Amino acid sequence: MFSLEEKHFKNINKFIFAFTALCLLVFFFAIPGDIREYINGDYTPQVNSLFEGHWFVDVHNRLMDRHPPLTAFTFFLVTRLAAAIGLSRVYAYMVFIIVIVSVSNIMLYHITNVLGYRIISLITSILFATCPFIGILPLKLISEPMFIFFTFWALYVLMQEYTSVSKRLIQYVKIGVSLGFCMLSRPIGIEYEGFFIFFIFACFAAPVSKKLLFSIVMVISSFVVILPWEHAMYKYNHSVRLLSSAGVYATRDGMSFNKKAYRQHFAFPADVDSMLQRFYKNYDHYQTAHEVHLFLLDEFHRSPITVFKLYYIKAQRFWYGVESQNPRYELFNKLLISVYLALCFLGMFTAFRLKGGMPPKLFFIGFILLNWFTAVMFLPLLRYLVPVIGILFIFSAFGVWKILHYLRLAKDLR
Repeated sequence: MFSLEEKHFKNINKFIFAFTALCLLVFFFAIPGDIREYINGDYTPQVNSLFEGHWFVDVHNRLMDRHPPLTAFTFFLVTRLAAAIGLSRVYAYMVFIIVIVSVSNIMLYHITNVLGYRIISLITSILFATCPFIGILPLKLISEPMFIFFTFWALYVLMQEYTSVSKRLIQYVKIGVSLGFCMLSRPIGIEYEGFFIFFIFACFAAPVSKKLLFSIVMVISSFVVILPWEHAMYKYNHSVRLLSSAGVYATRDGMSFNKKAYRQHFAFPADVDSMLQRFYKNYDHYQTAHEVHLFLLDEFHRSPITVFKLYYIKAQRFWYGVESQNPRYELFNKLLISVYLALCFLGMFTAFRLKGGMPPKLFFIGFILLNWFTAVMFLPLLRYLVPVIGILFIFSAFGVWKILHYLRLAKDLR
């Protein structure tokens, strides 16, 4: 029977780091080159502006604020360091991402430990390290690695505080700072802050006055992190924008993702396709997210079933969709995510039958649903699942354990 004793966990951080790094290296050299062409490169203009000394400002003296700055700035620093030590930019970035993701996996192990089962924590980290969706991260410039790192850092500190008897104010500064950097990677980070505050008020064992203080400190800390970028956006745009100008672009893309020339097309139901055609005819007319929402409201009054169909399709594509909409890649994603989700549902059934840890379990499910809902409101792609797939793997790990236990290869959880 498979069993792990106390001595096996003494060097667990080193094991997880080394195992994750090895898996990512295998993926890096094994994944075919054509897949790399479909990894997002939206940050290239920002990076080029940094190399040219223009600091996110284009030739027309406009701030490149479609994306928050952290991903591009990190890549710029890594590239400069690579040049200083004579290392190829590709390999420098690969090494950096492997380190970032491996450390993130260590944090994931300790996040899962809040449930009290170290074997579940270990299985979670193994699933994360061996997941092909994680394995593609070192291939090209994308926002996921930094976003995963700061998301897991915030979750790690939050779960530490949940289990701690003596709450420390400095911990909420750490959570706020990490969430601030999440926001500078992806604007969805601001939603995490609200979700964290809800969890603190609902589940923390502390007086309401202290919960309020913790929340205020967290919000102020994250605001201090994003303040320089907010100031730059106000300076160049003469208006207040929250983290980026991408809101309208992402909203429009979510209504026209089957109409772009660089994407392969797939068949929609006739009524949904007709609605998207109406939208795409006036694509440039919609200059704000509010105008897109008004279009959807009109369509809902015309045919609510059609709008529901669209969002049903988008809700599915969150779990397997790729930027190119290549059916071969999406079929692979469907097959793999089906296995993970089957384990996840089995694991949820198992986890909720075990005593204790109910608030964190509900928090983890809510966290997954929050990301799902947000992606469906914009452009639903599997890459937007990747930052939270580690949390999904917590329940998949319970599923793996249940199968091992059924085969009498694992002991009872204690």
